Amino acid sequence: MSSSIAETKKLLDSIAVLHDAVGDAGFYKQIADFFVENVQCEFVGVFEFQRGLQPRHVYSSLTAFDNDMEKYLRGMYILDPYFDLYENQNRTGIHHLNPDRWSGFEESDFFKFYWRHTGQNDEVGGLYEIAEDRCIHVSVAFDSIEGVRAENATTFMQTTEAICQAMFKRHVFAPGHTELRDEVTRRALHKVVSATLAEFGEGILTDREQSVVQLLLRGHSAKSQARILSISPGTVSIHRSNIYRKLDISGQGELFSIFFTRLTSAIQ
Repeated sequence: MSSSIAETKKLLDSIAVLHDAVGDAGFYKQIADFFVENVQCEFVGVFEFQRGLQPRHVYSSLTAFDNDMEKYLRGMYILDPYFDLYENQNRTGIHHLNPDRWSGFEESDFFKFYWRHTGQNDEVGGLYEIAEDRCIHVSVAFDSIEGVRAENATTFMQTTEAICQAMFKRHVFAPGHTELRDEVTRRALHKVVSATLAEFGEGILTDREQSVVQLLLRGHSAKSQARILSISPGTVSIHRSNIYRKLDISGQGELFSIFFTRLTSAIQ
């Protein structure tokens, strides 16, 4: 038997195991194991995104980042590029961090203050739509930036996207499958978190400067900000200088710290 045939049979056997686990308590662990085995990643996290609600953490293949997960769920998720893709851009499917958007991301303060502490240095994310306003987000993370592994993960997740999406939908809506969703609580927290970001700098900054701040906090490069706001990178730089001057800060690190402090205060 050729290696390609053997690999295909192994993949089909793995998918069959997943099908059998749909609706069971251990399904998400099986999903995480499936991706770890096939893309050689260090971490798989599974979340449920529902528009207008705080994300729900479903499963993680590691427990080493419990404190970071708490920070994420208590508000940092609002800066997560994958949450942004789904919540604000109405996007689903398989995504790798866009090199244009994330140019110099490792130098950003979001990376320094939060991202690197999760042990992630590269990530491929799947947004699997299961209802009009809900999706399952699978985060496949790597502890180093290795283009080949991320590219292979992207290809593998694209190849298996339809199969996984169907299984997620069957699992979440399986007869007798119930989970405590706390939707009222999650909706209330998300309202506070969203308002904290939307109102950051209100009364001090112009509307355009507030838009730049929100993109800065989400890690967008100057080029990406310029494209989204339909202005030049030079104009972005002018806005950024004005923001720092008006807020009496020296740079993005202080900006991030102020936002995180206000966010923590708002959700207490």
